[in-house]
Amino acid sequence: MRFDQTSQARPRLTVRVGNGGLTPTGEARLTFYQGDPAVGGILLGDQIVAPLAVGEYRDLSLDAVELFNQNELYVVVDAANAIDECNEVNNQMAIPLATLATVGSLTVATDAPTYTSDATAHLSALILNTGALSGTFTAVLQVEDSNGQVVTRFDDVDLENLSVGTSHPIGVDWPANGILTGDYQLHGLLYDDRGEPIDEDLAPFQIVSTLLADRQASLRTTTDRAEYNANDLVRIDNLLRNLSTDALFSDITLQVQVVDPRGTDILRQGIPIGQLAPGQQTPHGLTLPLSGAEPGAYQVHAQAVDIRFGLLATDEAGFTVAQAFNRSLNGLIETEKPQVVRGEANACMDRLSTLGGTLTNLEIRQRLVNLETGEVVLDRIRNLDTLNGDAPEHQEAIDTAELPPGNYACLLQARPAPDPRRLRKADEDWQTLSYAYFQVVLPQGIVEPLAVPLLNSANLALLILMTVWIGLRHRTVTHPQGGPRR
Repeated sequence: MRFDQTSQARPRLTVRVGNGGLTPTGEARLTFYQGDPAVGGILLGDQIVAPLAVGEYRDLSLDAVELFNQNELYVVVDAANAIDECNEVNNQMAIPLATLATVGSLTVATDAPTYTSDATAHLSALILNTGALSGTFTAVLQVEDSNGQVVTRFDDVDLENLSVGTSHPIGVDWPANGILTGDYQLHGLLYDDRGEPIDEDLAPFQIVSTLLADRQASLRTTTDRAEYNANDLVRIDNLLRNLSTDALFSDITLQVQVVDPRGTDILRQGIPIGQLAPGQQTPHGLTLPLSGAEPGAYQVHAQAVDIRFGLLATDEAGFTVAQAFNRSLNGLIETEKPQVVRGEANACMDRLSTLGGTLTNLEIRQRLVNLETGEVVLDRIRNLDTLNGDAPEHQEAIDTAELPPGNYACLLQARPAPDPRRLRKADEDWQTLSYAYFQVVLPQGIVEPLAVPLLNSANLALLILMTVWIGLRHRTVTHPQGGPRR
């Protein structure tokens, strides 16, 4: 016998009747009672059982059953003994109402889909007896994280003899203070008086940081040097901090971009950082090998992105690739005449070339120095926008009419064009590439040339540094090939 409570309006009582005898049966009557029919049980209804062959069985149901009390349900076949049977005992059966399954539903809800970490969530549930019998229920409410782990379990709610069609609401307040941000769910479970599960429901919600509208992380990006040569190794260091007290960043990616002077990306890299708890920080470094890098200013852009919170923080840094003249620029200067009579014209000729690549925005200086007194006689400066390969020969005339007799040197020097953002002294950053010397003698009589030994490049550079400030500090000069022309 089954009692179907799925529809409160039309509960159904179903019985299986079979012929276990050795001969077919005739028509019989099946009657339903609440309470023992022998002691005044209430008739609920009846059904006609058509004749059954040997071994045949049939299910018969009584719909829209109305119950009057808590007494047992009885069903009797052939109560009038109209059919001769070898066993009349098995024509009746009874089931206590207490053994029937309790039927109900549970619905849970939150008063908002999202809460800040300093808010209080109002959580609710509704228990409804959807069966045809009053029942006893136990409701369990708990908050779980995104992995189904229980964060908070509230006290169980026990309901005894909840009437048919009656509902019972439950409400609890849950402070989110101290709870990590993330995805959560309210999980409700409904059990009968035997501890068997009846129903369950879920209501998802989120806890977000109180800092969502403000800065919740910081990022510091630096390079190990401000200036590099064209083939150096650049180290980029990043330090990411979680400034919040409650936001757990669970899936962070650090995105680093390096842009050259032309605005072209030379590095774009995404670095998985993973999880960063409140108050924690994580350093991360990477290296960028330069290979023939173009001189100029480079920009480093970095940003930290979380898969759930989005953009967390950004920072920028910069560095410069300098024009390394000692590696990239070659120069040679010569005098037109190794010796002139005062008043006779002379000239200094220079030639420039690169050792590979292109150099831009250069200042070139020819400096005339009196080696007897250390005096700078004159400076002639020109600008060179671009140099790639060999430049045409450049000549500067020298008027010797006012020069005292003695030894003189022509210096060829170069430096990057001045940066308008940076103050620089007139003689700062000049690099000597080459030199050549000549003599000035008096016109009367014959004057022997001043004996100046052919010095090696290091000694001659020392002599020049001792006699005149040439804008160099601890740099090496190059002796012209073949010495002075004679």
